[in-house]
Amino acid sequence: MPNVFAPEGVQVKGDPEGVGMKRTNLSICSAVVVGLASAVVIVMPASAVAARSAAAHMSTRHVTFSDPRYRNSATVAVTGTVEAIDVDNFKNPAHGNRQYGVRADGGALIRVPESFGRKAPLGGRFTGRFALTGQLAGDLGDAGVDVQPGGTLDGRSTRGRTALDVASAQQAPVPVASATVVSAAVASPTPAAHHAYVAVINNRGSVNLSSSQIQSYARGVTDYWVRESNGAITSFPVAGFASYASSAAPGTSSGCGMINPTAVWNEAAAKFPGVNFSLAGNHLMIMLADECGHAGPAGVGTVGHSIASGGDSMMTLGDGRLQVGVHEVGHNLSLDHANVEYCPSSCHISEYLNLHSVMGMAINDFAPTALDSPYRYLLGVAGPGEIQDVSVASGGASTVITASLKPRGGTSGLRGLRVTDPVSGATYFVDYRSGTERDAGTFYGSSMAKSVAMSLDSAHQSRYSTGVVVSQIYSGTSTKVMTRKSGSSYYTEFGSGDSYTNAGGSAKVSVLSTSSSGATVRVTLGRPIASSKPTIQGSARVHHTLTAVPGQWTAGATFTYRWYANGRLISGATKSTYWISRAYVDKYLTVRVRGAVAGYLAVAVTSAKTAKVR
Repeated sequence: MPNVFAPEGVQVKGDPEGVGMKRTNLSICSAVVVGLASAVVIVMPASAVAARSAAAHMSTRHVTFSDPRYRNSATVAVTGTVEAIDVDNFKNPAHGNRQYGVRADGGALIRVPESFGRKAPLGGRFTGRFALTGQLAGDLGDAGVDVQPGGTLDGRSTRGRTALDVASAQQAPVPVASATVVSAAVASPTPAAHHAYVAVINNRGSVNLSSSQIQSYARGVTDYWVRESNGAITSFPVAGFASYASSAAPGTSSGCGMINPTAVWNEAAAKFPGVNFSLAGNHLMIMLADECGHAGPAGVGTVGHSIASGGDSMMTLGDGRLQVGVHEVGHNLSLDHANVEYCPSSCHISEYLNLHSVMGMAINDFAPTALDSPYRYLLGVAGPGEIQDVSVASGGASTVITASLKPRGGTSGLRGLRVTDPVSGATYFVDYRSGTERDAGTFYGSSMAKSVAMSLDSAHQSRYSTGVVVSQIYSGTSTKVMTRKSGSSYYTEFGSGDSYTNAGGSAKVSVLSTSSSGATVRVTLGRPIASSKPTIQGSARVHHTLTAVPGQWTAGATFTYRWYANGRLISGATKSTYWISRAYVDKYLTVRVRGAVAGYLAVAVTSAKTAKVR
């Protein structure tokens, strides 16, 4: 797999709006390999935390779609599931491209137009008709299927199945003539075995590993998910293996199929007769030569509904392949990307750059990190006592707790917090990443990480080390890690003495101490008191007195005052009144009023400015 260098000042960035991967996506790219040369408390019962699943993040809805251009075209009737395909290219400049598909109930994945995919609920049940036109109609004729204008083939008939087989081999999208799509509810998974079917394409580039080495690598990927699933995946053996010459995969300069994966996946699935890769727990893993990564993508994975899902993946056998493989199967199990939020003036998202998470980039041949708390929460695999839920009690104003966190890489004790902002309802997850136990050998804990910066944009970099990590779930099932700024760098962890405070000041995580065995953190949550903008009474004239009027605040509020001239603090001006001296002629004055009530967050508000002093 080619190295993608990310020295300071070079952008490795994608999906700035944070709309990247959604549940039930096919996510191409996911795990890019980067080569670096240097460089009052409510505690939710553990059973309740573990019971949370992807179902909570889906809403039931349906859409109907009709394209009048194909009203009189020949069609084939299909039932299946809507999926999306995200192609992320990490050759500079980084960019992404989204495609869409329908996986027919028979297992074939058929690419459909973006105009349809953007309207449909992803993962929804599709009942509709594909238009058999253009090149597809010609290919059907070559296959002996005569299509008549206005006629509809039954996708379950012999001719209909042939039509779907031909459609699944198309590189161009197949038009949707009409469809109804209903979003599907997701049931909480029960413990079950998964199975990997490994296919090696041996005629595109040079595969330098033996069949036994490739199967051993695949078992390393699947063993990771057995270990991290906390019993949800009971076993994950390699149940089938095939090495073959592909006719569907393009050459290495086109990514060997990773850029447009549907035809390659359909071809590989046929190597395992009787296996349906749309069923829960069945995973098709296509292995490609290192050179196939030269086109940009390093891996491809369909994104399922829950940890019970199966799916397709494709990955190159180069540097970082264990991280890449674990990442792609993570997509099969419903996880999206782990990103970085940084806020120079306004906040931005840089995709893949949470390198404390296995759903971020792959870096060289470092080990994959233990699965982080937000993803364990989404999958419903947190064990008893593993994640503590912290919030303000109903009717309360604030709370402060101190917690001792064990390393996220450990196997026992409290290893995460789920903190709810009492004002916005946003949730934050807090983990301690020590670089020990299941996190031994990872990039963030290495000496290399301390000397390396990843580019966020042309002026800012992200940096990595051991410490407390604060992250959020957003945009469905993506995550973003919060950062602290120092100079032009944004650090993705918080060390002893550091703290994270949200924009409104209603949620704060302070790191009191860290060691290899754990971290002590203090969480402060509070609702702010009600406030209003103060006003100034009096005339802005020399030797006149101005009076600050606070306005309407929470009952019992006490006030402190600060007066300013042209925005600069006036030394000693700390009363509700201010006598104007001649020194402030031609300057405007403002007052900042801070109100406080026991049990609530204090609030400071600045008045409008006066006219210039005369």
